[in-house]
Amino acid sequence: MKPGMPNAIVPDDLQQPDGAVRVMLRPFGTPLPLALAALAVSSTCVSSVELHWIPLSQARFVALALVAMVAPVQLVASVFGFMARDPAAGTGMAILSGTWATLGLTWHFEGATRPEAALGVFLVTAGAVLSVPAVATSPTKPLVAMVLFVTASRLVLSGVSDLAPAGSLKEAAGILGVVLAGLAWYAALALELEGARHKQVLPTMRIGGGRQAMTGSFSDEVRGATHEPGVRQQL
Repeated sequence: MKPGMPNAIVPDDLQQPDGAVRVMLRPFGTPLPLALAALAVSSTCVSSVELHWIPLSQARFVALALVAMVAPVQLVASVFGFMARDPAAGTGMAILSGTWATLGLTWHFEGATRPEAALGVFLVTAGAVLSVPAVATSPTKPLVAMVLFVTASRLVLSGVSDLAPAGSLKEAAGILGVVLAGLAWYAALALELEGARHKQVLPTMRIGGGRQAMTGSFSDEVRGATHEPGVRQQL
């Protein structure tokens, strides 16, 4: 240390024989608007088939769109969600990516008109599992949690309609999908504007830690960094 320079103060839990430990944080753009926009597209297309707005002869195009556009986009959003230290967003988008890819491949190879018990069980289970990140994010980002809860309900309803074929259930799933598309579109717009302008433009319903993420100081954000996955020794 050069003469005249103050001694470095290192917290006890960061002191190492070779010096202080530095944690490098990388800023990322939020992946949520991208993921929610893809959700709006997928929900609209699938509901259009279920409500017969799109002829069943064109259902394979919807299947290709789910596999080629929606699933990869939500997978990318999932990866960046984990990298941005938001496990609820990462988990939720990964589940949706796999769900839309599976549904798209099934429709492409089996057709959209055959109710399959296996597909029904899959959709019901995927919807139930999607409630896990929805519950996890509800204390801080109720708007995102609402989107995930409605998506979970929509998947469960679609799965039940495959397990117990009934026109009314299929139509109810399609109508709920249209509602979901509108909600996802609004959430994507609100979060995109918030990220672009660094302030709330449309209501995003952030509370608690979610509000602090936009209004708190830098020290507030990094206070718990020592216990984040990738920094701590155990996951």
